[in-house]
Amino acid sequence: MKITPRTVASVAASLALVAGAGGVAVAADPLDWYDGDSATVADPDDVTTLKIVRADGTEVTSGTLDDPLGAFAVAADEVRAGDTSASLFVHLTSAATAAGAWSGQQASGTTRFSGSGAVPGPTGVGAKPFVSLAGSLPLDQTVEALPSTETTGTFPGVYALRLRTSSATGGVSNAYASAYVKVTGSSWTLTDPPSGVPTTPPPAPVATVRPTWGAGFAYGATRNVTVAVGGGSTAAKGTVRLYSGSTAVSSTKALDASGRATLTIARGVLRPGVRRVKVVFTSTNTAVVRSATTAEHAYAVARGTAPAPTWKVSKKVTARKAGKLLVSVARPAGLVQPTGRVTVVLKRGKKTVVIRNKALSSSGKVTVTVPKQKAGKWKVTVKYLGSTVYLPRSSAAKTLVVAKK
Repeated sequence: MKITPRTVASVAASLALVAGAGGVAVAADPLDWYDGDSATVADPDDVTTLKIVRADGTEVTSGTLDDPLGAFAVAADEVRAGDTSASLFVHLTSAATAAGAWSGQQASGTTRFSGSGAVPGPTGVGAKPFVSLAGSLPLDQTVEALPSTETTGTFPGVYALRLRTSSATGGVSNAYASAYVKVTGSSWTLTDPPSGVPTTPPPAPVATVRPTWGAGFAYGATRNVTVAVGGGSTAAKGTVRLYSGSTAVSSTKALDASGRATLTIARGVLRPGVRRVKVVFTSTNTAVVRSATTAEHAYAVARGTAPAPTWKVSKKVTARKAGKLLVSVARPAGLVQPTGRVTVVLKRGKKTVVIRNKALSSSGKVTVTVPKQKAGKWKVTVKYLGSTVYLPRSSAAKTLVVAKK
């Protein structure tokens, strides 16, 4: 890919970004790049560090000006959440202006490092943002366009490399990852930031979240999950919560002083089956430890126990006429209404009458017609046949009196 240099001349100039394969083109307000009037003032957009690497992931620390810097430029950490593409810029350092106002030019095309259409990165890159440097501008073109005129201190010949990320919806970020090179003659060497330029601290470690999950359970029961969070030089501070997919299945709990909390899977939020749950830790001290999400844990959730079915006479049964029973299966507090079918069994001596598979309504009720029977006392049992949520259950036998007329 041939790259045409685009120079960032000053704070007052607009910074134009060219798009490469899979990238976007957007203009950024250069005022967003500027903070203060001295190189000792930190640029708030400098969020992490940058490495130049070969295809096998090994770092490149020196080279010649007329050759590409390396195979890839790789950020040490996320630059802006949700971005999918990245580009490399080279800026001339200056002791007289803030780091955010240094002039520079785009030195690479735009590389898609994540999502659909992402290109392969260097070995071991993982989810880190990266830029392919194939066809990028060698440093000699930047040095020619932006010659260093510094004569004192550690600024002479020093250029800043900046990787900026972008997305189709968010445009190009002002945030960037940075590294510095010193140009001497026809070669360059990786170097420290010039004296007085605040350095980007290494990112805080990602928290280590260790849940104790416990065994599976039945629908309608609760399950406690103890969580211990570690990472950083001091105890982790923040909150934890359980999720199944994007649905919260517990309340949010703050960690105690030792970095622990106990979460309870709420009653009835997980239906029977294999249900996957994860812990989301949200840090309130990201300078010490960053937020993290665990891998999902699979719970076997068994069917729950429904209340025993009940019945009452809604139309008297006699020896001459059929009657009706209203059968109900109550809804347990906080859980779903039992649905499905019931069977009604009547017994008197050796005689048994079975009325099968009557479907319950959405409110858990059904009216069952009982044919005329011999007068006397009958024992009635209702059998709830269960559902995908509840186990079968029978009522205790109860007496039905069949009148002569």
